[in-house]
Amino acid sequence: MLYVNPLDAPRLYELAPLGQDAAKQRMALEELEQYFARLLMREMRGTFHEGGIFPRSAQREHFEDLLDEALSAEIARSGQLGIAQMLEAQLRADDIYKRVHHTEPSPASNPGTVLNPQTAVK
Repeated sequence: MLYVNPLDAPRLYELAPLGQDAAKQRMALEELEQYFARLLMREMRGTFHEGGIFPRSAQREHFEDLLDEALSAEIARSGQLGIAQMLEAQLRADDIYKRVHHTEPSPASNPGTVLNPQTAVK
């Protein structure tokens, strides 16, 4: 299910921001949408009452899990929920904002920076 290793994500972001690789970013956002859809389907399935023609069994639960995974993958691939598209737009807007307002932090904004070495308290 997951094609992006979440444990490698912090190290990869240090080397190159995820936004520079649009394919990986899109894949990660689709996986997030798939995960959300799967959780949604599992919670909806939990609202059904027990009983009926077929009793609850381990095989039935396994089949339902596989079905939920396949349906959630198709929902994410089609973009029906639109979560990946909204997050991608937010990330793009944030990237543009950072490019436009790229400024170096001033020494006054960092409280650990001493402006005048003669006035430093020891």
